[in-house]
Amino acid sequence: MSITSGTPAFVAVWSPTSVTLYDPITTQLFHGATLADVATNVPSGRELVVAISQRNTFIRTIPVPNVPKAELIKIISLKLVPLLPVGGQDYVSGFRIGVGIQGDPRVAIVGAVRADQLKAVDADVKRAGLTVRAVLPFAFASWLLAKERSLSECAVVVEAGDSLSIDIVRGGELRYTRSIPLPETDEEFQDEVDRTFRIAEMGPVPVLATGGVNVLADMTDPRPLVHQFSDASAIEKHLFSLEPLEKTLAREARIRRSVSGRAIAAAAVAVILGAYVALSTRTTLLKNAETLKFKLETEKKIKDDARTAIAKSDRIHDSAKVIDAAFNPAQKFTDVIEVLGGNSSPKSWFTGLTLERGKLVLIRGNAMDGKTVAEYVTELSQDKRFRGMRLVFANKATIGKKPVVQFAISGHVVGNLPLDEVPNGGRHV
Repeated sequence: MSITSGTPAFVAVWSPTSVTLYDPITTQLFHGATLADVATNVPSGRELVVAISQRNTFIRTIPVPNVPKAELIKIISLKLVPLLPVGGQDYVSGFRIGVGIQGDPRVAIVGAVRADQLKAVDADVKRAGLTVRAVLPFAFASWLLAKERSLSECAVVVEAGDSLSIDIVRGGELRYTRSIPLPETDEEFQDEVDRTFRIAEMGPVPVLATGGVNVLADMTDPRPLVHQFSDASAIEKHLFSLEPLEKTLAREARIRRSVSGRAIAAAAVAVILGAYVALSTRTTLLKNAETLKFKLETEKKIKDDARTAIAKSDRIHDSAKVIDAAFNPAQKFTDVIEVLGGNSSPKSWFTGLTLERGKLVLIRGNAMDGKTVAEYVTELSQDKRFRGMRLVFANKATIGKKPVVQFAISGHVVGNLPLDEVPNGGRHV
């Protein structure tokens, strides 16, 4: 991300069904179904920041060690997957580094969005013919507003169509975001705010209402919250721009290949140079045994350096295998869930599903009779996507005077390896 213009950027709050465009100079708001509907209001050459609405993003906080950014990207990507809904590997994320609460280690405040929605943003931008400087979760605008007003603890409330978003700032960092339907009374709003505090595991903090939202609040700010993203330099200094993970990894791989290639090339040139020196001074070496010994030792060192460079290249290749196993599993969780649902009978229904990397899948549900359960276990056992599927238990029960069979099925998802286990050759089996 590179933001250089001193002119305030246009800001678009994007969701799959609507777009709101903000002009920071005229303070006008333009509404449309897509970016193409409002693109005519953006003058040629002006920057555009795209803020993805709270309802379509996730905010997570992850403790991180004090290591270089390249290592942080890998650590955060691995730790983030189990914190997101099923299929967390299908998300794109970015982060800023903040401080922990009450002396805790430093943390990464991560904003994540589904990869397919980020692709939809990119397609919308291309159709509109616009140039985007940054794409990030809209919730971080609440953090910028709290920072501007020197509020280390607050709940920022903003209206978004037919809903309200409540963004929690705690310890000077964005910690949580939640969207709720528009409340009809002050009591209903206060109940939702209290529920948000409980979910975020924190006590009550001052409520800051923005953009003229008509709710019971401790503080108000008449400006639309989207105004905070018009300062593109603040985004570049304090935040990030979302980028598909494959682009990040590809860029790092190019850097590693370049470094490895230069090392090998340098070693090869050194070997050739050493050979040339040896040949050109052959007569002198025959006359002087000590000189010959020195040159031979030099040549050996050059060859050792070449072997070291090759070994380093092999380690880089092994690291690429680890990354491939982590982010390109043999079966995506979404595919597994779709198959489990497709094989189930209309006479049965799920009540629970446990699916984690490197662990057994556990399916819990109810069925109208034992025969339905047995047929379901048989179909899963014959499916090449699974291995060792077995019935853990089947108990008779009653739901509303209707007899049912409560069951649990467990087994292996083929290729569902732990993140620290890489298949031979770096390929999924």
